[in-house]
Amino acid sequence: MARQPDTVSMNCMDMTWLALDSINERIIFHAILAIEGEVDPARLNDALLATVQRHPALRTVLRRKFLRHYREYRDSIAPQILEMRDMTSSGGESEHKCYLTEWVNRPLDPKKELPFRILLLKRGPGQYWLAFTLHHYATDALRALRFANEMIREYNKGDEHEAALEKTALEDSITAHRVDELLPLIQRPKSKVKWYYPKIASSLFHRFVISAFSPPSRIFHDRSSGKSGEVSFIRTWIDSIELGEIDAKSRVLGATVNDVLLAACFKTIEKWNEMHGKSSGKISIMVPVDVGRKMSQHIVSNQISYVSPTTMREERVDHVGLLRKVSKRTGCVIRNGNAFSMIYFTYMISRMGFAMLKLVGTLFIATRVYIDTTLLTNVGRIRLGDGKEPRLGDARITDIFGVTPVVTPWGMSVVTAVFNGKLHLGLTYRTTRFSDETARRFLDLYVEEIRNYMVALETA
Repeated sequence: MARQPDTVSMNCMDMTWLALDSINERIIFHAILAIEGEVDPARLNDALLATVQRHPALRTVLRRKFLRHYREYRDSIAPQILEMRDMTSSGGESEHKCYLTEWVNRPLDPKKELPFRILLLKRGPGQYWLAFTLHHYATDALRALRFANEMIREYNKGDEHEAALEKTALEDSITAHRVDELLPLIQRPKSKVKWYYPKIASSLFHRFVISAFSPPSRIFHDRSSGKSGEVSFIRTWIDSIELGEIDAKSRVLGATVNDVLLAACFKTIEKWNEMHGKSSGKISIMVPVDVGRKMSQHIVSNQISYVSPTTMREERVDHVGLLRKVSKRTGCVIRNGNAFSMIYFTYMISRMGFAMLKLVGTLFIATRVYIDTTLLTNVGRIRLGDGKEPRLGDARITDIFGVTPVVTPWGMSVVTAVFNGKLHLGLTYRTTRFSDETARRFLDLYVEEIRNYMVALETA
């Protein structure tokens, strides 16, 4: 194999996440697998090592030179990358979650360590949590799940149904991640859009000028005790039968489950604020959009942009009317190319240097510009492994949940995904803004609003 270069480039979205990162704005996320059955830690560590070796960006540390940040490649890493914790005799569910919360809040400094860490928490005989922690400047959630799938294949290597997959393993391609790698993906739609650049200019004008004087309503929170970046998380789910009903009923109106989740989020925020004596005018929700689903072969790279659908008070009166508006607007911004405006803007700023990118990122946070009411990440349908029942050797992967970044002044973020037929919903929240009790009430209200759509759609 030819000698590898010493550095791995970052694209504009990688640099954007890095610019926002600080001790109080922790741009790291976590994916946790629940496993039933015995797991071999040594075999798992070997599988992780083999997988990491194919992704150079995960074998880098951050360096700085003349106001420029770059990733320095490490040809070799420590042979033990899996951290093992046995809590078989250390309490129950609450103690295990407490330890996992401490793990989630442990700082990850990309200047001193690799941009990931992995924990295997043994909760009892044949009961595990496998936690992946990744810095967002190195990867995004969709590619992290593909990384987990690759690790599963490595662990299961030698099994009969995995033999055919060995030929499709990705090559180690350190030069694959160019600074401008996102541009070929986002240049295609604009040629089909009339007045594309005026639309982008209009979007930026509304975001930086109009929104600065008329920001979105914020979510009520019951705490305000400092700027700590520590978070906690809770989760729940909707079973496959209810999910099937929501899917079938939304299709009648030409909408999707994703549209229902977004519309219900608007209604939840409005009701939540009303419950606490706070009125809501404009509500804006940031939604990540994967721009490289079919075209990108590279797992370790941020290939996302954002849309920010907005609704006003009069548009949220009727459930069905709101759903139709949400479905139409989100579909429109994706089809006409406006979903890529954030990438174009960050690419332009990143050409001016990292210092300028960090200054603009700080301005976003300080002025609440483009930091919307909340973040709703929909991972979509998660498939782990290649069989009907995802397995890790003889053990079963029974559940998955995520802990997402929470940037000021959101206070909370929501992640949804479908796994094993169930709709999983997770809420990550700043402990300086929300108590555990209020966070649970908000998530319960969100589930209630999703179910309200089942009733509303029946009478539509």
